Amino acid sequence: MELLEERMTHGGWPRWSEPARIEEDTPLVPGAVAAGVWEEASAWLGEELPRDWLVRLTERAEAVYASNPRVRRQLRSPGDGGRDWLWTFMRHWLASLLRKERPELFARLPASYANGVSLAR
Repeated sequence: MELLEERMTHGGWPRWSEPARIEEDTPLVPGAVAAGVWEEASAWLGEELPRDWLVRLTERAEAVYASNPRVRRQLRSPGDGGRDWLWTFMRHWLASLLRKERPELFARLPASYANGVSLAR
C-alpha cells in the first residue's frame, strides 16, 4: 500500500464547516482515534509529535468520509470493523505526515507502520 499524498484528488485536507459527520453517523470519535495514534507514535519514537497533527488527522478522516462512499461503508461496519479500519488509516496518514515533514522520524518507524500496523507489540 503506498502512502497517501499530502494532497488528495479532491483538493487536499479541507476544513469542513459542518459538524463532524463520522460522529453523527457512527459511534466512532475520530479525534480520539487521532489522539491514540499520535500518542502511540510519539511514545514509540520517544519524541512528541506536533500537536496540530491531531487536527490534520481528524480533518483527513472527515474529508475522506464525506467524499468517499466506500469509506462510509467501511466505518459503518458492524462490530469492531469500522473502528479498526479508522485506526489503520489514521496510522497510514500519520506515516505520510512523518515522511513528508519529519523524514528522520519516519525512517525510524517499522515499514509496516505505513500500512497501518500498530507499533504496540
